[in-house]
Amino acid sequence: MIEPGDRVLVALSGGPDSVALLHILKDLQSRLGISLLAAHLNHGIRGEEAEEDARFSKELAESLGIPITIKKADVLNFKSRHKHSLEMAAREVRYHFLTETASALGANKIATGHTANDQAEEVLLNLVRGAGITGLAGIPPVRDDLFVRPLIRCRREEIISFLKERKISFRYDSSNTDMAFLRNRIRHRVIPILKEENPQIVRTLSKTAEIVRDEEEFLDGYTEKILENISVYDRKTRSVKVKIPDILRHYPAVRRRIIRMCIKKLTRKVWGIGFEKIEEIIGMCSRSGERASVELHGNMVAEKYGENLVIRVKPRESDLNYCFPISVPGVYKIADPFDVIISLEYLPSETYLRQAHGTAHWAKLEPCEAIMDADMVNFPLEIRSPCPGDRFVPLGLGGTKKLQDFFVDEKIPRYMRPFIPILQDTDKIIWIIGYRIDDRVKVTPRTKRLLRIKWTEGANKEV
Repeated sequence: MIEPGDRVLVALSGGPDSVALLHILKDLQSRLGISLLAAHLNHGIRGEEAEEDARFSKELAESLGIPITIKKADVLNFKSRHKHSLEMAAREVRYHFLTETASALGANKIATGHTANDQAEEVLLNLVRGAGITGLAGIPPVRDDLFVRPLIRCRREEIISFLKERKISFRYDSSNTDMAFLRNRIRHRVIPILKEENPQIVRTLSKTAEIVRDEEEFLDGYTEKILENISVYDRKTRSVKVKIPDILRHYPAVRRRIIRMCIKKLTRKVWGIGFEKIEEIIGMCSRSGERASVELHGNMVAEKYGENLVIRVKPRESDLNYCFPISVPGVYKIADPFDVIISLEYLPSETYLRQAHGTAHWAKLEPCEAIMDADMVNFPLEIRSPCPGDRFVPLGLGGTKKLQDFFVDEKIPRYMRPFIPILQDTDKIIWIIGYRIDDRVKVTPRTKRLLRIKWTEGANKEV
């Protein structure tokens, strides 16, 4: 969880759990061989009380000799813009702040003060909301090798006892008693009733979450192996494609996990995408029909294209409008949205034609490689996104064709079309990259010079 040499950012709210965590880590700092930092976020919700929390946190961190970063956020505005619940909005803003701060300060671990009580509340909360096994696994002690919860097995009573023994002060968050929030109703009403039947209910639920989490890890690993063989991830379109028969041949539990894992490949989280949405996607896959779609939370969509299921993030406007100039032949690196290297070089036609034995060599070209008559290409060039009304002369056709019609004839799904790059010279399209060159730049017996162009993906390949 925490190792020698770690640079640990402690999420400090000023409440008992985070205050105890900060003191404990400070006590163990030399023994663990770690560096400590603190971060406090004022959510902008509780007015002067929140300002007092920030002042308290600043004074505490400074008294312990721990650098602290403090920021004020507008969670209500974020909630309104993203149509989240207040709790989800606060969580997203808080975790973004912590991740951003850790990155800026070079921290490789973020420690939060979650306890066994938080774990028990999370399990019951998810159960009430209708979660599956993933939800019943509760709060992971370690997430993404970044977030760590050192107190996850400690009960809140033990935390309070520790603070009282050490005469350490802390802040109370008044919103923790607001019964408008389901979590508070579970904490103050449901758990006390369950304690009457089982005085160790917090420990019991915490242990249950641990057991379920072990099962969850096994099932995730099993599903991951399946997904490796049946899915295709496309970085530039931010999509995952899976053959529908490869999903439906599995048991329902595995089908759901395949869908969830596809979503996590794109967003690393599935908040707001629950059982009903997953079932809706599986239902869409099971029904006849070539085209259908299911809108998902987080600007995502699941689409059926014949026998393929595509789950993707809807593109931003900047993704759909790109243009990269190429002034002269050479090697160019293009990062977003393609992550490619494009190389352009002149070749002597006699050498090429002698090696190629006429046109036989065309069959050996890679899909993202093209040979053109250099004297028919007018520099400077540009690589751009497709535009409405685009036309070109596909090799071998002899007449112009709308790019839109070409895409349809090639059976290119609509979501992929904006990401198919167009190479254009000063007055015409010369190559639909990866598909077809323009007939006007083809090699002929009269060709004197050749232009070879290669489009190589993976310039900054992600592993």
